[in-house]
Amino acid sequence: MFGFTVYQILKGNWEHHDPFELEGRLNAQSSLYGRPSQSSTFRTFQGWLATSETGSTQGTLKAFPDVLLSSAYIILRPFFTPTVEPSSKGIFDPKNRKFDISQSDFPGIFSKDGGYGGPALTPALHPNLNLEDIIISGPKVKLGHAVFWHCDVVHSVEEEHTGTEDSAVMYIPAVPLTPQNAGYIKRQKESFLHGQRPPDFGKGRGEEGYIGVADINDVLSQVGQRAMGLVGA
Repeated sequence: MFGFTVYQILKGNWEHHDPFELEGRLNAQSSLYGRPSQSSTFRTFQGWLATSETGSTQGTLKAFPDVLLSSAYIILRPFFTPTVEPSSKGIFDPKNRKFDISQSDFPGIFSKDGGYGGPALTPALHPNLNLEDIIISGPKVKLGHAVFWHCDVVHSVEEEHTGTEDSAVMYIPAVPLTPQNAGYIKRQKESFLHGQRPPDFGKGRGEEGYIGVADINDVLSQVGQRAMGLVGA
């Protein structure tokens, strides 16, 4: 049950929430509705490998490093309604928020492709996070540097790139071998063999019919074959 992963927050003991506790996460069904770009695998981290030199103001990663505080706020935000304008100074006064369970809105969730996307955090919907000040850019990285962060960490990519070179990274889709992830690999294998997009990605035309598309003969190492589900674990 996915709710078990945040039970301390829902009980009111948000300070005791442990974002690194595996119990409840290993078999949690995180993609109940099959939304595009919603991971159905168990991930211990997100990460990328820098394929260029990049840093602050050059289109790099931005993050709020306090995963405990941000998780508690996002989970509890739907239960409280501001009684003043989000842009006012009074928004930080607890007296200017009221407990409200009369509606089922989840701030930041939006309609997308016949389903829903998000949560997308914004200053208007999540004023107490003070997003414009708390999100910090990652350090300067060079070719070959790797960056990893907890999957619950609030993060984004810098909107502006004032550098002179491209900012390029390669996403690392690495996950541990669990029963849930093994099931995903089986579905991914079928998608790969038929030139289709992987299961968790949006629907649409895949690579079938294109010239030069990689196939099973291009996966040369045993490690790669195992990762693609082409050989047994």
